[in-house]
Amino acid sequence: MIQCQQILQEEEDLSEIVQLVGKASLAETDKVTLEVAKLIKEDYLQQNSYTPYDRFCPFYKTTGMLRNLIAFYDLAKHAIESTAQGENRITWGTIREAMNDILYQLSSMKFKVRLGSHFLMIIDCCVIIAFLGSCKRW
Repeated sequence: MIQCQQILQEEEDLSEIVQLVGKASLAETDKVTLEVAKLIKEDYLQQNSYTPYDRFCPFYKTTGMLRNLIAFYDLAKHAIESTAQGENRITWGTIREAMNDILYQLSSMKFKVRLGSHFLMIIDCCVIIAFLGSCKRW
């Protein structure tokens, strides 16, 4: 939860910079922060009590969703930082293109009405495995 707060605070600071000089001037890790903060705001925090998927959210689903978002954030930042000095740099654009399905899964987790705790663990593992597998191909 603390890391989520840090991401949202950092996003608030970065949004001021983006308004002044544009998103292209940001570091790649800052772009990851902006995008994950957007996922947290729009897909995790935003609720609609008139829908069955948002009316009641069990604790395991809430924590599983947040764990998946934070895991993606950590792995994306690690991939960018670990390749920053090499020839084959990984950028946010590269990650977004290669991980489009994973990003869709992350943003659509809330729409699942009934999720067993095993399903959330599977998504968590799939995010990590798919991300690491994609990094090896770059």
